[in-house]
Amino acid sequence: MESELFGYEESVFTCASRWGKSGLFELAHGGTIFLDELSTMPLDLQDLYFRLNVLQLKVPPLRERQEDISLIIQAFCYKAFCPIESNNKATK
Repeated sequence: MESELFGYEESVFTCASRWGKSGLFELAHGGTIFLDELSTMPLDLQDLYFRLNVLQLKVPPLRERQEDISLIIQAFCYKAFCPIESNNKATK
């Protein structure tokens, strides 16, 4: 579990890749890691999780903030180089 989260250097343990492996934290740099079923993780990793869990964002579901849908669509299209007009009837 630890090698999956943090990765490892080359030839650190038996059956390790001779080139090493990046962990999920490194691969998600600038992104998001979703950790589920924490109760099944070893206790030492659970203690680590609670130290890392310093910021919790509670985002209401879109059904409770429908006015954000058109903004989200515009943001996705902007990132995909697909400009749309802000008064597009399909987003309202």
